[in-house]
Amino acid sequence: MRSIFVIFFMLYFLPAEAQWRLGFRAGLNGSNLVHRSDRHDKRTTGAVVSRLNGGLLLEIPLEDQWYINTGIHYSGKGANMFASDSTMKKDSERVRLNYLEIPVMVVYKFPSEKENQFILSSGPYIGYGFNGTINWKGGFIPTKDQVHRKEEEEYRRFELGWMISAIYEIKSRYGLRLDFSKSLLNIQHPETRQKNIVIGFSFYWFLKEMNNE
Repeated sequence: MRSIFVIFFMLYFLPAEAQWRLGFRAGLNGSNLVHRSDRHDKRTTGAVVSRLNGGLLLEIPLEDQWYINTGIHYSGKGANMFASDSTMKKDSERVRLNYLEIPVMVVYKFPSEKENQFILSSGPYIGYGFNGTINWKGGFIPTKDQVHRKEEEEYRRFELGWMISAIYEIKSRYGLRLDFSKSLLNIQHPETRQKNIVIGFSFYWFLKEMNNE
């Protein structure tokens, strides 16, 4: 809820002539975790899992071809970690993390004589983790819920990361976007270190332009 208030606060203080646009996005994430242990100093990755993404987009013009993109969206993350003895597949520990994210992306739209154009964007994001779970195959260890709570000593509540996006916009209203994002800081509590790595694909569409008047 606080995130939504922040976005409306930003809108209120935009210049009166700003032609900002509000839109929606939805798609899929391919998510993985990079794991390091303080005991062995060994870097391992899990198996990629498919998760959903979706939410609101806000485009704010700066000048010429430059824009700021922000908004709030859901991003499902996680991975299947560690090989099980029976299958030797990385599926013995199934981590599913859920985040509400607010990115602040600097956007450049390549000039085009047509309504279709290529777009690149990059910038930081902050994520708020909620309702994450850890499930162990075989049921020998009970499933852990709410893993972002401090008392669980599993995953930190907030994630800070960086995102890069390549976008193809159609008729200046619809678009296909490919995102790569990675945590900048450790998302786990101290004994081990993990970072999210996500490749996301989504479709978006904007409503009509709005004046901040």
